[in-house]
Formats: sequence, structure tokens, C-alpha cells
Amino acid sequence: MQTQKVMAAIKPFSILLSSATLLVTSLLSPLPSRSIEFPSTGNRGGPARTTGGGVRGGDCSSNVAQSNPALPLTPLLPLNANGEYQNTFVDDSVMMQFYVPDGIDNQYAEVYVEDPDTGEVIHDKIFFLTNSPKILQLSFPALSEETGEALEIDKDYLWEFSIICDFRDRGLDIYTSGYMRRVDAPTQLPSTLERKEDWTVAKADRYAQASIWQESLQILDHLKCNSQEEWAEFLNSVGLHGGITEVSLNQCSAE
Repeated sequence: MQTQKVMAAIKPFSILLSSATLLVTSLLSPLPSRSIEFPSTGNRGGPARTTGGGVRGGDCSSNVAQSNPALPLTPLLPLNANGEYQNTFVDDSVMMQFYVPDGIDNQYAEVYVEDPDTGEVIHDKIFFLTNSPKILQLSFPALSEETGEALEIDKDYLWEFSIICDFRDRGLDIYTSGYMRRVDAPTQLPSTLERKEDWTVAKADRYAQASIWQESLQILDHLKCNSQEEWAEFLNSVGLHGGITEVSLNQCSAE
């Protein structure tokens, strides 16, 4: 009889212990990664046009390595429905990133933006690339250099980024081009990014689901070393080459 009383006491205790063990195990288990993809435009993974949104040009003499022709100069941007690179953003400045192939060192480069309807120059800057980073980030105000006015909302502006191989023959440039469009921020999203301390994958996903590329890229780029799966999934969702993802994540091991 005494044995039965002991066993009866042990049974509920063991059930309680089992429940506590399951709770602790669930708390210690790694949280699942958050899926993040940019909405499809119907041109995922397709080649960009060589006019108005593609990549063409020379090879800067013998300076550019030909070891990986699958990775030319490439903007980290999605393609729009017309197969053209398209940056969408809500901020009062433009930020774009480019994969720069091997061998582009000690060369001049140019970023040029214009209103395709009027020919008005929005931005034009030539700068020197020394020890060019593999992922180059360019930023400039979303203002017209000619008038000082902000870019119109929901209007496409033509941009072009060029590596200048020879100033005497700009036909040898390695270049890529596309469009940029400033849009209104949805009511639930800020029109400018707050402090980096407040940036999260969830916030990047909210911009992405609103088809706003620049802000979602900017947040995920900041978080990519601790959110590598999300970063890779995001770039892959717009058809960017896996080698570009690998190059961008190499920055994490270098830091």
C-alpha cells in the first residue's frame, strides 16, 4: 500500500517535469528564419534589355578579369515588367548598389540620371574608383541639379552607371542602365528610415511587400551578416546571381 502511495505521488510530478522540459526545449530551439521575397513583376530571372536597362560595353582593355563572364557589372535591382532594372524608393535620397567585376581598379566611373521626357539632367557625377569594392554603393539627393526640385512622385527617371575605359571613346564604357521611381510611402510605413537600431527583417519585409526596393534592400544589407538566409532569399527572389550574394556576404567575414 505504501508503494502505491509513492507511485501516485511520483506520477503527477513526472508529468509536471515533462511539461517543464518541453517548455525549456522550445525556448532553446532556434527561431525559424523569416521568409522575405520581393513581389514578382513577371520578369524574374530573365535577362535585362540591352537598351534602357541592360549591360553592354567594352572590357577596359585587359584590366577586367574574364574568369567569370557570368558575373558582369550588375545592379542589385529587380527587373520591371518590361525587363528593365527598376529602383523604387520613398526617401529623399537615392541609394543603389552594384556588383563590380574583377579588374575594375583605378578607373573613372560616372553615374548619370535624367528626365527621359525633357532631357533635364537630374544628377551627373564622375568619380575615381581606387581599389573598387565588389559591392559598390552610390547615394545622392533625389533632386534635380538644374532646378533643385525634388523628383516627381510616380515618375520614371532614366539612370546610367558607367565604368569609363577610355575618355576618348565612351563607346568602350562598361555600363548598365535602368529607371528609378520615387513613390509615396504607404500609410503604415515611414517615408524615411529611422535609426538603424530599429531596423528589423520584419520592417524590410513590409517595404518589400509594398514593392519598395530601396528601403528593403538598405535594411537587409545592414542586417545581412546576422540574417544571411533572408538576405540570400531576398536577392534570389529577383533573379540575382548567387555569386553576387556570396560576394556580398564575404564582407561579413572580413569585418
